[in-house]
Amino acid sequence: QICDWQRIESCLYCIQSIHRYIPSDENDFLPFCMNLIPQLPPDVSPLRFTASLTIGKYAAWLATHPQHMQPLMPYLAQGLSNAKCSTAAAVAIKELCEWSNQHVALGEPVLQLYQGILSAQEQQQQQHHADGSGGPVAVLDLRDELEILEGVCKAVSRQLQDASTSSPEATASYLT
Repeated sequence: QICDWQRIESCLYCIQSIHRYIPSDENDFLPFCMNLIPQLPPDVSPLRFTASLTIGKYAAWLATHPQHMQPLMPYLAQGLSNAKCSTAAAVAIKELCEWSNQHVALGEPVLQLYQGILSAQEQQQQQHHADGSGGPVAVLDLRDELEILEGVCKAVSRQLQDASTSSPEATASYLT
């Protein structure tokens, strides 16, 4: 007996298979699908796995329709905490991030996802410390890690800024 979620999953696989043929200006079917994904049953791991892969397949389309990203990013973040679908969620996030390098429109939703993950980790860390089940305390706490990450990002951005203000020949040789 085929369950209802398996019918939905088969539709998602069909939608995945045509992702290369969908024009970037498609505004009828895909908005409906992308709005439907976060409403799928959250406790069916195979369905969440397939839905996450579907989101990743449409990263290029989502880059031109960033208004559909808001409900999808929390959906992917929740998928990261499920061992059975975390790889699919991570792949989808990776694909979205790759497109965010080409289209700035995805930058804000990806940043919101990152901030949401950090917030969830911080809450989890506080809960572990409050109930005494935190185990050994890490050498660096989250704030220290964020400061290190911020320093690395500033260093990289300085290098990029220096490269962009130098001559085009120097920039080309720097990037290759």
